[in-house]
Amino acid sequence: MATLRHRNGTAVDLLPFCIAGRSPEAHVRLSSSTASFEHAAFHFLEERWYVRDLSSRNGTYVNGSPIPAGARVALVEHTGK
Repeated sequence: MATLRHRNGTAVDLLPFCIAGRSPEAHVRLSSSTASFEHAAFHFLEERWYVRDLSSRNGTYVNGSPIPAGARVALVEHTGK
């Protein structure tokens, strides 16, 4: 299992596959009005974590860089504080 941490200190444990968005069924609930109902998906595959933008209205960013709609991007473990 992995933990997704926001800069503000909040954290959520990720399941091997989960959706982030404003949907009440989303595992990672986003409250921002700029987030889509189903914004992005996190999944664990071949010993790595990935995020995929679900063609969200305002895009998905990893470390400040936008990822293409529908693209799957590998995430890098960050152990710093």
